[in-house]
Amino acid sequence: MWYEGVSIEYIKGKTATLSVYDDEEEVNWEYLSDYETKVDMHALMVEYGFKLKPEAEIEAIKKKIQDKKDMPKDWTNTYKDVDAMRAGKERMRADKKARVQYEIDKKAALEEKAAEAAAGEGAGEVDVEGIEEVEAESLKTDGAEL
Repeated sequence: MWYEGVSIEYIKGKTATLSVYDDEEEVNWEYLSDYETKVDMHALMVEYGFKLKPEAEIEAIKKKIQDKKDMPKDWTNTYKDVDAMRAGKERMRADKKARVQYEIDKKAALEEKAAEAAAGEGAGEVDVEGIEEVEAESLKTDGAEL
């Protein structure tokens, strides 16, 4: 990032390497882990003929990096992801509301069925199995989809 014509591509989980290209063809590469100090890495860049960017440009890059470090961690995605986060939270709220309403409706149907059975001939044989379970499930919000 400090040298003209050099771009950096970070690949998580991969060993850091310097790949040197001539047009689109890779002509050489080096493991950067073989170089222990910044001085050694700068010497490597000079060896390949790269030239440092102007001091003003380097300072601007350093300032940008420092500004990002100074930003609170929870703000790093504020501007690009805020709409997606809001939409996701709204979907979660709607799903929760739908699950609770489903459980309420299910409980009401079971109670209605029990009341009909009690009013009918088998008044002593009311099937209310599951009402307590439905009641308990309607209070849960573990994120499971119905």
